[in-house]
Amino acid sequence: YNLHNYYHYQVLRQIATPALGDTINMSVNKEIIRTYSVDISNYNLSHLYANVFVTQWGARSSTNHDVYNARRVKIGGIAKWE
Repeated sequence: YNLHNYYHYQVLRQIATPALGDTINMSVNKEIIRTYSVDISNYNLSHLYANVFVTQWGARSSTNHDVYNARRVKIGGIAKWE
């Protein structure tokens, strides 16, 4: 986005999941793989990253949530969970 020659790239472009994310079963000790398709054809790929996180809503009460893990990866790259 160009506003008087000022470029701001650190913005959320699209969400690949439903607003509250996908439900996953964290009590099962196995790898979970999901594939998402997002049209990024109108963007400069060198400026794009995917941001992903695992969170639980209402983990300790009905009004809060916890984030268990998060990763940022350049489009085309691989982010390993730790």
